[in-house]
Amino acid sequence: MPFVLILFSFFSNAQINKGSFLYGGSGAFSQIKQIDSAFVFYKETTVTISGDVGYFIYDKLCFGLNTGFEHDKRQFPDFKSNSYFFNVGPFARYYLMPSERKVNIFSQLSDQTMFNWVTETDQNNKATKSTTHDNRLTTSVGFAAFLYPSIALEFSVGYQVAFEGNNTNAAYNRIVAGIWFQIHH
Repeated sequence: MPFVLILFSFFSNAQINKGSFLYGGSGAFSQIKQIDSAFVFYKETTVTISGDVGYFIYDKLCFGLNTGFEHDKRQFPDFKSNSYFFNVGPFARYYLMPSERKVNIFSQLSDQTMFNWVTETDQNNKATKSTTHDNRLTTSVGFAAFLYPSIALEFSVGYQVAFEGNNTNAAYNRIVAGIWFQIHH
């Protein structure tokens, strides 16, 4: 029994230490159907999956890569669109509290490039295709609640600035929030 307790305490302290890996991901599905007072019909279906992998180069400091894919389908009375998005980019994350803690606070900075492929079809079935890309810089804070020594449920909230293509004047800002699982190994 003492051996099991020593082994458990060893692994519970190693979750955010140098040489450990971080794996995570999330998925989402949403559907909106709207009919307003003028009986204008709008329908949108979105499927999103994302993942990340990171490596702790120092205790509590992790660098890694985020990736994601999204399919967005919209339907209006006079046209419909079908969009695919792929994003990739680096992130840096730092845990603020000692690694022994079961709940830890982190800060994260990420830079994503998103590639967009859109097909819009009008009511006469005339299709228009376009491709664009934008860059998104996000800073966030969150907490990780370790349910097991190597599995954490995480929540974060952040601020994102996005620039469309090479046009730095076409930018938007937004608040982002998320919840997901991470595996620390």
